[in-house]
Amino acid sequence: SPGFSAIICAIDSASLTAQSPDPPYRFVWYKAGTPQPSLLLQTLGNTNVFRASTSVGLIPVTEYFMVRILDAKGCYSPFSDSVSVTTRPSPLATISTNGRSSTFCEGDSVKLFGTSSPAGNTFSWTRDFLPIPGTDSVLTTKVSGSFRMIATNSFGCSRESNGIGVFVNKFPPVPPILIDPNIAELLPDGTVSICNASSTTLRTNTVAFANYQWYKDNTTILNARTTSLNVNVAGDYKVAITVNNCTTNSLVQKVSVRPVPTGNLVVPSSSILCEGSNVRLEANSSYRYQWYFNNIAISGANNVNYTATLSGNYAVEIIDANGCTAISSIQHISLVGVNDLEGIASLNIYPNPTSDFLIIETICLSQKQLKISLVDGLGRALLDKEVSLLIGQNSIKLDISQFAVGTYFIHVDGFGSMIKKIVKF
Repeated sequence: SPGFSAIICAIDSASLTAQSPDPPYRFVWYKAGTPQPSLLLQTLGNTNVFRASTSVGLIPVTEYFMVRILDAKGCYSPFSDSVSVTTRPSPLATISTNGRSSTFCEGDSVKLFGTSSPAGNTFSWTRDFLPIPGTDSVLTTKVSGSFRMIATNSFGCSRESNGIGVFVNKFPPVPPILIDPNIAELLPDGTVSICNASSTTLRTNTVAFANYQWYKDNTTILNARTTSLNVNVAGDYKVAITVNNCTTNSLVQKVSVRPVPTGNLVVPSSSILCEGSNVRLEANSSYRYQWYFNNIAISGANNVNYTATLSGNYAVEIIDANGCTAISSIQHISLVGVNDLEGIASLNIYPNPTSDFLIIETICLSQKQLKISLVDGLGRALLDKEVSLLIGQNSIKLDISQFAVGTYFIHVDGFGSMIKKIVKF
């Protein structure tokens, strides 16, 4: 219509509509200019949407438009009156985090830096397309959302920046440290008390997609990255759990180590006893005891003293009031004077003492297969010999010259056993 004008911003558009009688006609649109108008486009409808240039410069630009009607016979109407459209420049706007991640843990924040040209623009911000406080080109946020900056220039034209998604992850809950119910003692202050040379297991709950790291005295424990930790050293322990790069530490769990009880297994110095001799432990009378024979607990043998009646390996376990235990060294006990060999009327070993050879003489009532062993005071077999005996008198010679001076035992086994003490000089 005559005198029509429109003012738009560089990123906007204007709709131009021609009025005509009795359609249908074609409409030919022109932009005014010299020496003559320039053809823009031909439309079937009477509306032309004019989209402003995005590069109009720094000052407004005014353009004039006209239209002609083209009928079915190819005849054109005169030019219409011109209308003006003024395009004002729009600012440029972008935002960034300057290289910092926009994903972080709750309590932290990220800065969004806006850039706009030309200078002199004003700013506003949106979160998830809704206005939020902020009129500076820099916005600090601690919450999740999709953020954009809007720059507005002195002509009142605005441009919205690119969007940046901010993601705030929650910290996992404080992980508990679960105590092994089989530990020796849990002290009133919550300290886990274990016996020296023993261990306990500290555990925490399993959390989906979590990583774990255990610490002792605030120092990282290498390769301790599961939900459990075996502990045998005193210290302050904690576990850190990480989900989505957010880490929460547990409370500290103290572990103390108690000393084990002490005691000695005392026997005569030669470890050679007659039947009925005592194996005696000297220790604090408040301790409890368990005696072992050949690594098997002796039922009812719980006193400080135990009487050995069989040859073999003896040891005692000492149990203190805290439940800590220690086991003595193994002591081999040899009981001499045992003679239960079936089918042998007599057995003599000579010379005794000796420096090199032993003669073993037997009178057999039947043919026999015997095993003869030379054993030291610690119960170690130094020499084994298998012999076949005939009915009547037999003589066996043993060379012991290579062995050190000391006390030894001859073990004779076969349908019973016999042990004889031997002295080598």
